[in-house]
Amino acid sequence: MALSAIIFIRLIHGPGEDPRHMTVATLQSSANPAGTSDSIRLTASVHRDGTKVETGSVRFYDETGRWLLGIADASSPSIVVSGLTPGAHVIRAHYSGVPEHATYAVRPGVSAPLTQLVLVSPKVALSVMRESGTHSPIMTLIATVSAKPDQPAGSITFRAGEKVLATRTLDQGGRATFITSALDEGEHALTAEYHGDDRLFAPAAATVHIWHGGATPSAARHALR
Repeated sequence: MALSAIIFIRLIHGPGEDPRHMTVATLQSSANPAGTSDSIRLTASVHRDGTKVETGSVRFYDETGRWLLGIADASSPSIVVSGLTPGAHVIRAHYSGVPEHATYAVRPGVSAPLTQLVLVSPKVALSVMRESGTHSPIMTLIATVSAKPDQPAGSITFRAGEKVLATRTLDQGGRATFITSALDEGEHALTAEYHGDDRLFAPAAATVHIWHGGATPSAARHALR
């Protein structure tokens, strides 16, 4: 689930400074929280007197890790980051400003802190079992969720297309099982969706495409994330 966070701060001008040079810096995240396997787009914006500033540059700093995430022009102040470690990251956008001797002078600016939460992206595997060589309509769906160093907990929702078949709780080994005979004959996209826990683990899913009918179903596994 993609969420956005927008935080802004107005810089206060000091004694003798022209208030027309004040800037307003904003910082936005495309996904918060995000998983360790996700790419996150950070977008900044700088305004003066309600007008967008397109000169100068913006630097994005991870103050938790004390490292520079990237640099972008103020005309297009956006970067994509990936590989952030699990946990909370305090990120700010630093605007360079425009020198006083320039025709269009703008003070430097720093956005308010944006706390980016990064959760571990687990792996989900889904298998479908049925007795070989029989016409039995009964199928067993087995979902397994794994991650390091801890074993994910929570629940799995089994779907056939958009239809919810069942929700099951993971056992201590990270497995959830569902047995069904409710599928109609034909092709089905069966999905196991892990919901995450909003604390350590991000949502993830896996899909298996099967043919359900007189023949033994064949499966093509496709891990979504």
